[in-house]
Amino acid sequence: MEQVFAIGNHEASTNEMLDNMEAECHRRLRREAQRTRRAAQDDSERKERIRAVNTAAHVKMQTLWYQGSDRRKIP
Repeated sequence: MEQVFAIGNHEASTNEMLDNMEAECHRRLRREAQRTRRAAQDDSERKERIRAVNTAAHVKMQTLWYQGSDRRKIP
């Protein structure tokens, strides 16, 4: 015989309670997976921005170095 538990203002059977617990676990897992994906995406976007800034700075330094070396060659 199945037991019946009082939950809040209504009664729930054991199977119903287990189904609710399982559904809650799945919701939590989905939320955690979404959080993890968002964090990974934010991290990759941050790394891409840093890479772009570093590349721009490197190009600027090379440009200045070449301009400086050209000036030295002019008599």
